[in-house]
Amino acid sequence: MREIKFRFWNNDTNQMWSSQDLVDNEYYLLADMRIHISFDLGENGTDCEEFTIMQYTGLKDKNGKEIYEGDVVGMGDPLIVTFGLNGENEGWHVSRARDGYQYSMHAFTTPWLVRGNIHENPELLKQQP
Repeated sequence: MREIKFRFWNNDTNQMWSSQDLVDNEYYLLADMRIHISFDLGENGTDCEEFTIMQYTGLKDKNGKEIYEGDVVGMGDPLIVTFGLNGENEGWHVSRARDGYQYSMHAFTTPWLVRGNIHENPELLKQQP
């Protein structure tokens, strides 16, 4: 069975947080977990920060690093890890940064290499092979 894990990009502070970071800081989930989530930071519920959630794919790269949604993988053309429907195939995909063309992650036999992610390393999306 695949391990279900998430990481969170804090849109206000531009920092990556793990699920454990949120538990350690006693943040409470208030809204939709799929796209963005807000956590109650104040006693009256008015102080909120917004996070973008990224799910763990259940895969690791060739160095043993966990691969999450939003990661940039590959050696040449930057490929972004996404989850969704590609034709009739729902699941984990990689899409080319330059044109959005999607491939199934499971169609590749070569191990992936995580180069960074779209939040902390946006410059990776501008690189061409």
